[in-house]
Amino acid sequence: MTDGAVAAGSFTVWLGTIGPALRGEGESDVPCGTCTGCCTSSQFVLVTPSDTAARSVIPAELLFPAPFLPGSHLLPYDERGRCPMLGERGCTIYAERPMTCRTYDCRVFPAAGVPADKPAVAERAGRWEFDHPSAADVAAHDAVRAAGRWLAAHAGLLPEDVRPPHPTALAVLAVQVHEVFLAAAPPADADVVAAAVAARASRT
Repeated sequence: MTDGAVAAGSFTVWLGTIGPALRGEGESDVPCGTCTGCCTSSQFVLVTPSDTAARSVIPAELLFPAPFLPGSHLLPYDERGRCPMLGERGCTIYAERPMTCRTYDCRVFPAAGVPADKPAVAERAGRWEFDHPSAADVAAHDAVRAAGRWLAAHAGLLPEDVRPPHPTALAVLAVQVHEVFLAAAPPADADVVAAAVAARASRT
């Protein structure tokens, strides 16, 4: 590993874990250590109706209705850009944290080759280093990065409901649709690729 790098694990092992997490079928096991980049980057936290444990420990006055998501709420950040549930020693509700926090994984940025737009997240994301112990790891990572490059250049060709509105969504989408870019290079016709990407995204 290079100096200052943080082990991100085998790429295919990570890919097999992040997929279900993004579908809400599990959570990411991120070796955060003492990093609180995502908790201090002026990010709203979505709290859904199924986050019953989180709702039981988050003061109701901190939550406000999430636009276009009936029954869901947003937990805002404070004047310093910090989650109000973050204490001096880390998350004060870690065991009951919302699913949004359980599935957040900044390894999607180096996986997709997409720069994070939050400085604290970008600092940590830039230190992750994946292992590629097999040809499958190399091929999968190449496909995710190819998806990231294609989406960065052609996102406007996608239907509005699929189009990623920010870097995090772009990196996540690259992971979700990477199979379109496996093996051979995608067709030269960008519209054909966009259709395949949209079809793949609709199945995730």
